[in-house]
Amino acid sequence: MNGCRKKRYKVANTAMTGVLYLQYGDETKQLRMPNEITSADTIRALFVSAFPQQLTMKMLESPSVAIYIKDEGRNVYYELNDVRNIQDRSLLKVYNKDPAHAFNHTPKTVNGDVRAKIPTTAKPVHNCM
Repeated sequence: MNGCRKKRYKVANTAMTGVLYLQYGDETKQLRMPNEITSADTIRALFVSAFPQQLTMKMLESPSVAIYIKDEGRNVYYELNDVRNIQDRSLLKVYNKDPAHAFNHTPKTVNGDVRAKIPTTAKPVHNCM
């Protein structure tokens, strides 16, 4: 071997334990929880395998995208910084931190849809009539 290793993002077929709920946009999918979740790349790979038409690893690695986990006891989401916080029946969701998405008042939410087009200017539009 030449010493270079290609990154692999496919979720390994290891023993599965428990269930995870993955949310992207308005859709939630239930998956069998892998026996080992060792890194954020494992979580990203789970999202890509659950939503292959909408997500890629490159999108999920963007600094404007985060994975949030729900604290059921407090009924709040917080940014997942430690994969050891993931347990059986955890609810994880893709969250777009871009302010252009946070204040978009369209009928259908685009939060979590990192493929949505972002305006090239961030200037507010004022209509004085």
